[in-house]
Amino acid sequence: MYGFDSKSLQNASIELLEPSENKEKIEKRNQRILNGETILYETTHFKKNGEKIYVEISSRALDIGDKIHILYFCRDITEKKRIQEQLIHSQKMESIGALAGGIAHNFNNILTAILGNSELLLEYSQLDEVSKKRVRNIEGASRKAGIMVSKLLSFARKDSTEKVPFNLNDVINDSAKLFDGVLDKKIGVKITLDENIPFIEGEPNQIEQVIMNLIVNAKDAMPDGGLIEIKTNFVKIEDKSSHFPVYVTPGNYVVMSVSDTGTGIPDEIKQKIFDPFFTTKEKGKGTGLGLATVYGIVKDHNGYVSVDSEVGKGTCFYIYIPASEKIAYNLKKPVQPVLQGFGNILLIDDDKDVLQFIKDLLESHGYIVIAENNPLNAINLFKEQNKNIHLVITDIMMPLMGGEEVIMHLREIRKDIKILAMSGYLDKPLQNLHLIIDAYLKKPFEKNDMLFTIKNLLDSNKKSLPFY
Repeated sequence: MYGFDSKSLQNASIELLEPSENKEKIEKRNQRILNGETILYETTHFKKNGEKIYVEISSRALDIGDKIHILYFCRDITEKKRIQEQLIHSQKMESIGALAGGIAHNFNNILTAILGNSELLLEYSQLDEVSKKRVRNIEGASRKAGIMVSKLLSFARKDSTEKVPFNLNDVINDSAKLFDGVLDKKIGVKITLDENIPFIEGEPNQIEQVIMNLIVNAKDAMPDGGLIEIKTNFVKIEDKSSHFPVYVTPGNYVVMSVSDTGTGIPDEIKQKIFDPFFTTKEKGKGTGLGLATVYGIVKDHNGYVSVDSEVGKGTCFYIYIPASEKIAYNLKKPVQPVLQGFGNILLIDDDKDVLQFIKDLLESHGYIVIAENNPLNAINLFKEQNKNIHLVITDIMMPLMGGEEVIMHLREIRKDIKILAMSGYLDKPLQNLHLIIDAYLKKPFEKNDMLFTIKNLLDSNKKSLPFY
């Protein structure tokens, strides 16, 4: 258990095994034992090779001849402790995830009001240039805060998002703008992208997180500096070729590789690197979730991760994601100005600031808006006036009645009513809502996204629109 032979332990004290800082504790325990107590306790011991282990010890005094000895029964509980710590860590992360969802809902409502009113302010022609600059700063900060909330939810695996087709190269180029804030100057980055790769289908923010996690992992492997290379290419795997990992099923894939010239990964731990909470960093300097998160996100995208590494030369991670045949929507704000619209809209949101902003926005573009912050009142109002209402806009997360339940009531009253749902946080997959809503906006949104979506809903009979 400790690696000592029996001769080495003859006439040895328990202090041989315990850390030196435990000396006072040892003396107190021994005194209790010599006074007749049998005590059970946990502590740390060191093996002969210096490895620290956790032990559970039962000890009592024992008379042998004319001497009193202390008998120690030691049990190695290192694995038990490791599992307990992982469980505690897992529970903590689950709590953080639940907290993140609550924060996101409230924070995104606040950001919607700030961003929306900033955009409305910029439309006033009498605003001087200095004031416009300050409002744009507010607008920009609101967008950044919205991105931060989205990444928090992505990390906590609580963000229910719609998978869309997109170009992996675009996400890599966007992520590259963040590298300077992460990497030391002594680390170089080389990016080689295949311009002809097809789209992949998924959530761009999560793929950005994969890239950033791999970049941070590469940086940590190169404390003295080095080179990170990012490449993309298209591969067609027709059979179980030895050139590709055996667990990758045949098909068309977009492959991203992230390599470094760092320390490399020893063979004995290569199989553990994707395990949650496994880390080679000092305690407190790493969560052990970076590569586990990479693995989880790639798996959610029906992809695969493989790694090649050589100690002293570096490591290369390969991310295989199935190619998509779908055409990507341009989900960015339309370049052309949004025209005035017309129609009667029932607006439901429990946040009065958001309610007022959307009401002001829509009325300034020609719509007649009935705003209600109580979903029960909104349902009763819809019963009375549903024939005169062309569109319902409702939040999903509301205290008195959830948006999904509200939508069900509205559909019972009038099946063909067009419904635009919005939320700062969804605790269910977005796909579950497709059957009961016509479009979805994620808070905080830009005003043109809302105007564009509303105009398309009212001008068209299409039931399937891009979900922002």
